[in-house]
Amino acid sequence: MFIIATRSEKTKQTGMYINTRKTATLPLKGSINQGGSMIFDQDQDVVNVGDLDPKQALKFV
Repeated sequence: MFIIATRSEKTKQTGMYINTRKTATLPLKGSINQGGSMIFDQDQDVVNVGDLDPKQALKFV
């Protein structure tokens, strides 16, 4: 599986592709600082707490 995330300052949008197929386009919000992280997740189980269920995680082998 290949996951690619894109970011465009020009269009103010982010995009997500899985195996070259576009799966999402979202408004650009915030930024990732150098040395920061990007998390791919289904959803937060508790809003504004960041409570993520490990059973819902993507697994890469």
